[in-house]
Amino acid sequence: MDGCVAEFADVVQRFANAYFTVYYMSRVVVANVVPCSLLVVFHVSLTSTMVVARRRRREMALRRGRGHGVHDRQWRRLGDVVATTMLLAPP
Repeated sequence: MDGCVAEFADVVQRFANAYFTVYYMSRVVVANVVPCSLLVVFHVSLTSTMVVARRRRREMALRRGRGHGVHDRQWRRLGDVVATTMLLAPP
């Protein structure tokens, strides 16, 4: 009884070590490194956006507390932003 026999193209047989090294390393890069790097980039972007939003909320609250009269529409929009932010990332 014969087992499975793998036959490769001449180019692959000649450069088998280099071929398989390049093949598996490219799979590692495409399957692991690229998605992880994108995840880090998106996480940093989200974090910086959250910091800017928190700073803006704090500034608007300080202005409103001093009686400078921030327009109601801005406060309604801020309320929507806070509600959405709380849904995305609770403090």
